[in-house]
Amino acid sequence: MLVHGETILQISALTIIFTILDQTINGALQGYGKLMVPTISLGCRSFSKADFKFDFSTYTRNWS
Repeated sequence: MLVHGETILQISALTIIFTILDQTINGALQGYGKLMVPTISLGCRSFSKADFKFDFSTYTRNWS
């Protein structure tokens, strides 16, 4: 499978949005003195496993 630069840029553009939100929320929580909230949420997130399968194929289904 050959991955083109355009695909990588599209994926990274989506992840940048969530990274900015994460940094903003963590900064606000740190300002309020609640340093353990991100740590606790990271622990909860690592214990609960979610399986997602992303399919970037060009195959589309026609449900008509």
